Amino acid sequence: MTGLTTTAAAQSVPAKKIHRRGPKPETTPLFSGAVSYGNLLFIAGKGAHFEGDIKAHTKHVLDEIQKELENAGSSME
Repeated sequence: MTGLTTTAAAQSVPAKKIHRRGPKPETTPLFSGAVSYGNLLFIAGKGAHFEGDIKAHTKHVLDEIQKELENAGSSME
């Protein structure tokens, strides 16, 4: 019975996947922009590093998040 339980548990382990936009980088980046683990998507490193007001920065960051979501097969909906 233990063997069956172990096999079933091993099959239910979520898979980790790194989602890249564009070609694979030649060197390992400091962090991944989007990583999924099972049905969760983790997005990192989005910011607005240019002159502008909060509205322009917010729009830029939300647009970048939307691109990452769509690249991973999801959406803002």
